[in-house]
Formats: sequence, C-alpha cells, structure tokens
Amino acid sequence: MAERTTSLSDAAVPFGAPLRDQRGLVRATRVGAAVTLGVDGRIHEPDDPLSGLVGGSAEETAEAASIVEEAQHRADDLVRAAMRQAGAVEARARNEGYERGMAEGRAEGRAELAEALALVQHVAGQGKAVRDELLARSEREMVEMVIAAFRAVIGERIATDPGVVNETVRRALDRAGSQNIVRIRVHPDAVDGLFAHLTEDYRGAPPFEVSADGAIGVGGCVVETDFGHVDARLDVQMDEIARILRESLPELPGSSSGTGTHGDTRAA
Repeated sequence: MAERTTSLSDAAVPFGAPLRDQRGLVRATRVGAAVTLGVDGRIHEPDDPLSGLVGGSAEETAEAASIVEEAQHRADDLVRAAMRQAGAVEARARNEGYERGMAEGRAEGRAELAEALALVQHVAGQGKAVRDELLARSEREMVEMVIAAFRAVIGERIATDPGVVNETVRRALDRAGSQNIVRIRVHPDAVDGLFAHLTEDYRGAPPFEVSADGAIGVGGCVVETDFGHVDARLDVQMDEIARILRESLPELPGSSSGTGTHGDTRAA
C-alpha cells in the first residue's frame, strides 16, 4: 500500500477535538509543512518537520512542534482504537460462526443418529422375521419327518404282522357302538384270517358279512352299518393324524393350505 502525503491540516481534522491552540494550527497550515501517512496508520514527519516555517520566531517554532507531536499521538490513538475494534469484530464473527457451526453440527449429528437407529431397528425387525420363518420351517420339517417315520413304522408292522387288521376291526366296531353291523370290508388278502378271528370271538359265524375290497389297503377296514359306515383304513387314519399335526404349526408368510377332513362315521 503506497503512502499518502497530506498536509497537517488534513491529518488534524478527523481527530475530532480541537488542538491546544487553533492559531498554531492555522500557522502550521499556512506554512504548508508536509507529513506522510504510512501503511501502519502513523503520521511520519519529514526530516525537518519545521523546515516550512520560514522566518518564524522561536516561540512559533516550538508551538508548531508541539502541535505536530500532539497530532502524531492522536493519529496513533485512532489507529490503535480502529485495530482493537476490528479485532473485536473479527472475534465476534468467528465466535458466531463457531456457535452456528456447532449448532448445525449437533443437528446433523442428531439426524444421522436417528437415521442409524431407524436402520438398526429395521434390520432387527427383519432379523426377527427371518428367525421366526426359519423356526417355523424347522418345525414344519420336523413334523413332516415324524409323519414319514410314522407311516414307515405302520407299513413295516403291517408287512410283518397280519393280525394288525384284527385290531383295526375291533377299534372300528367299538366306534360303531350299538349300531347294527351289516358288512366289514377289508383287503382281499385279509378276508380269511379276519373271518377266522371273528368266528372265535363270536363263538361261531359273525352276524355280518366279511367281504373283500381291493380299494382298502392292508391292515385297514370299512365297517358298514344301518346308518352309515366307519372308515378305518390305515392310510386315511395316517392322513388325519398328519393333517392335525400340520394344522398345529404356525402359517408361513404368504402360504395357504387347504385341508380336507375325514369323518369317522359317514352316511351311506
């Protein structure tokens, strides 16, 4: 920044209060003594600040020197005050910006935290749903394994014990109760053995017909009465047990199941 040269009167006017002697200021102005305003805000005197006082008395020279000195002090005071004010303004702006930045940062932090918590809750909910579905599928698989094992055990027993049909018929007759028995239908391979067993129980020929039915599996039977029939086919009974077990399981999401029922006694 280049220095600016001004007259003493120009430098003295902004200082506000009048100097000690306005007459001395007028004299100094009339003489035209030049001073220099530097980049630091200080007024620099020429090498001979009183060189412009041509023909002045010693008293006037001393008075002019005093005026110049006081102007220098006033300029220094103004520069220091301006620098203090500028520093205060800068500090206040810096503090306001810091507080504003902190507030904005806290707000952004709270928003990010809320978003993170929502994400955690969403993931936790999804994890619970997946876990529940896996548990439901595991239970369903276990039930299917039990059903398969049950069918295998029954099938093996039927294959190795021809007397299974005798037990099946006895339970079916108990379920028929006091109804009049008309006919018992069984697998063709079981007719002779069942008839012999019933003859022993009734101490003679049973009071109903024992007939062969190829649609009935080994070990099962159908008891016909005057009012209906009792379906004691083993495959039907196993299907009913499987249906009950499956219905006890929770439904999988998006799945639907249609189940049929098999009544114990049906109208003819």
